[in-house]
Amino acid sequence: MKKFICLLISAFLFCFCSTQNRADDSSCYNMNIDSVKGVNPILWEANTQHSDYVFSLDSIEGQGYCLSIKSPDEKKSYFGSWSNTISERFDGRKLTLSGYIKTEAVNNGYAGIWIRVDPDVSFANMNRNGVKGDSDWKRYELTVPYSQSAEQIVFGGMLIGDGQAWFDNFSISIDGVPLCQLNGRAVNTPEQSDSVFHGLLLHGEPSDLQVMRLFDLCKLWGAMKYTHPDVMNGDIAVDVELAKILPAVINADNEDSIPVLLRKWCKTDNIPGADNSVAPEWAYSNTSTYVKDLINSFWSADFSRESRYIRLERNSVPNFQHEKKYEDMSFPSQSLQLLSLFRFWNAVQYYYPNIGSIPNWDDVLKEYIPIFMNVKSKQEYISSLNRLSHEIFDGHSQVYAESEPYRMLYGAKKADLKAKFIDGQLYVSSVGENVYGIAPGDRVISINGQSVSEIFGQRQDLTTAANQGAIKLRISEEIFRTDGDSLTIVLQSTDNSALKERTIPTFNTMPATSETTSDTCYKEIDGVGYIDVGNLRKEYLGFLWNSIKMTKALIIDLRPYPNEYILYRLGDMLADGTCRFAKIRQLRTVRPRDFEIIDAEPLRGSRLSCYKNPVYVIIDESTFSQSEYTALALTSLPNAKSVGRQTSGTDGDISTIWLPGGVLTGFSGVSVLNSDGNPTYRVGLIPDIEIQSTVDELKDGTDAILNHVLKLIE
Repeated sequence: MKKFICLLISAFLFCFCSTQNRADDSSCYNMNIDSVKGVNPILWEANTQHSDYVFSLDSIEGQGYCLSIKSPDEKKSYFGSWSNTISERFDGRKLTLSGYIKTEAVNNGYAGIWIRVDPDVSFANMNRNGVKGDSDWKRYELTVPYSQSAEQIVFGGMLIGDGQAWFDNFSISIDGVPLCQLNGRAVNTPEQSDSVFHGLLLHGEPSDLQVMRLFDLCKLWGAMKYTHPDVMNGDIAVDVELAKILPAVINADNEDSIPVLLRKWCKTDNIPGADNSVAPEWAYSNTSTYVKDLINSFWSADFSRESRYIRLERNSVPNFQHEKKYEDMSFPSQSLQLLSLFRFWNAVQYYYPNIGSIPNWDDVLKEYIPIFMNVKSKQEYISSLNRLSHEIFDGHSQVYAESEPYRMLYGAKKADLKAKFIDGQLYVSSVGENVYGIAPGDRVISINGQSVSEIFGQRQDLTTAANQGAIKLRISEEIFRTDGDSLTIVLQSTDNSALKERTIPTFNTMPATSETTSDTCYKEIDGVGYIDVGNLRKEYLGFLWNSIKMTKALIIDLRPYPNEYILYRLGDMLADGTCRFAKIRQLRTVRPRDFEIIDAEPLRGSRLSCYKNPVYVIIDESTFSQSEYTALALTSLPNAKSVGRQTSGTDGDISTIWLPGGVLTGFSGVSVLNSDGNPTYRVGLIPDIEIQSTVDELKDGTDAILNHVLKLIE
């Protein structure tokens, strides 16, 4: 259960770079990091969509440049990486990547180079021999298979864990010949021309008739993309074909001309086996009568192989591959705006495992066609995408633009303040050292002149979360965000009814605190064991077990996100035998909606060495994704109870998809059911013992759930 993560790109830094042996040919594709634009290395990209690591271009006068990755003080993600993509085709069978690495204080992971040859040719990294600790510049290399069918080479450097790493002078050779001495061939994908997306399709609001035409076209286009044999083979570029047909469909003089136009557009001549295939009713539901016949004319009878735009990962999660990002998208761009809507809507329509729980997905399409047609700016575009992703109520469906889900919507800066909704009101939960005159437990009345209730109403439909508790949590996490240098907040103190107004500073990066934070993952409280999964590592469990098994009860706190995937290591220690706790709805093949339900891997413990005393699992609305799945497993133990509040209702490995404008989003690629076969989607886990938050615990700095569990054990 992976977690979608954000990052901020750091300011320009200076440091010593590599002056090592440059015998390798690094002169092309900016592999020597010598070409820069401002503070950005040309052709290089940091994985800002998924990481909060600090990326920078380092230099020293006369020595050129190198890439840097540094772990932040309080990181939420596991790694950071730089990447460079070469979209050319070469002859050869073996590819070798080399690069120089320097490290400082690297621990709990490693630094290394990595290489991937797409689509699905080969991949390698340095997970077995990564660089750790402090090290000076040294050359490293990886060798992988290569194929003449390869469409791109993606390579770079990565840092997993803590510390800082520098990378320089990459070099690639194929069959021993430096890539810079080879003549690459362009990959002939017809979608390389973006000119067809320029121009205005329609002035003003689309009519109901035009919306219906676009509704038909979207469903027809989605069927083509995922089931038309020529598209599956990569012979038809669906993005370009959509852009070409849009003006004719929108501006057709009469309805009778559209079926003729689209029949030719579908390219259904000489499709083998199409006569024997029948499209499911959902593929053409609510469309005009001719759409069913058109879809049936090409719907593939063979889904035994991968296709151009979809393949399955090993964990049966759909991989939406070869989706062009159109990062230079300008606004308004009605063709690309509709492409974005059509791309996401059909990905959900064809491969979302929870699609059966969205009763109005066709109606959503009709509603959003005029919304996307009328977008005039990038902020409106991101707002529309957030509203669209909100419609599937999946916490994994966050919209990442400019490195953070809500940065463009609400601002790049945040106040050093945290808050929490309790009984429909917003209360301060913690205060940073740069904030004065505000205390935990104060009720927030307004922010920059706008009431909290107004802000909540505006942001509720822009927030991607599965249930009301999770929506409130995400809104509270971002409510002190702005583009200004300060926020003016009106509050009501907890000890009287008087209102107070405070203006507090905001920051691009939260200032460091003088308080020391504990990394303790285990402690004992009056003979009761307590595990904090946010700090727990698998390697600790072996020597902790001797202490755990002697306790009279065990508390496992699953409100934090697990630091590592500890479910089976911990669960197997606690279980008294085989414990089946979940089922998984997943895809069997790339055939649309070809879902099957399988048993999840059970816990496998031993009656001789299991934990026999009571186990209490603490959960609440922040129990998300991997935390929620771990809670589902551990609460299935016969001696376990859950205590707290309803969890986030978001589980299952993430499937991501790129949208025009360089926007990344996605959804849960598999659906998790409990052992009875009931879905956890939107429901999550309902605790055996429910404990609500109180203002008093904010004021006192206490933990109501933990205290309640300790009283139960007494």
